[in-house]
Amino acid sequence: MGEIAYVRQRRWEALQFIRQSPIRYARLVLYRVEYWWFAQGEGAPIFIFYRLLSVLSLTGMALAWRRWRVAGTLPLFGAVVVYPLVYYLTDVYARYRYPIEPFLVVFAGYALSRAFEFRRSKMVRA
Repeated sequence: MGEIAYVRQRRWEALQFIRQSPIRYARLVLYRVEYWWFAQGEGAPIFIFYRLLSVLSLTGMALAWRRWRVAGTLPLFGAVVVYPLVYYLTDVYARYRYPIEPFLVVFAGYALSRAFEFRRSKMVRA
């Protein structure tokens, strides 16, 4: 079997699986989304860092979303939201996240700066 025939066969098998087990496939997609952001089941110290970075960057994204015009973050949102879509649907490994890690660091930094800003304003009022 050649490469083209192999790919067609695997595509047909994948589509059959999705048609026959849509709920199971949806659960697998949700698992991959969770793994993408939180590397569940992985115990190495680097994965603890991934989880922390994910929490901070998702928080930063939520905070920046309210001010996206000010910071010009719309292209960053696009990269972080669109890039992983194909991996949610197919297969996910932690290393696939590397290309958007710099964007995640920017959003995490924004979350931390807003937290320090908030804390400083509370201390000044007290």
